[in-house]
Amino acid sequence: MKTAAKININQTLLKYVTPRSKIGLIKRLAGSISPKEAKKWIAEVRKMRASWR
Repeated sequence: MKTAAKININQTLLKYVTPRSKIGLIKRLAGSISPKEAKKWIAEVRKMRASWR
């Protein structure tokens, strides 16, 4: 379950990030990440993405 969630989080995040920042995200996600942290990350990434538009 944990791995499945991690993969899911990973795919969700990768939709919102540039290739350059993907490496850092993958490294971060390779270490364990709690759902709460992941939600925070997704929110941050969405904010960043909104500011690029």
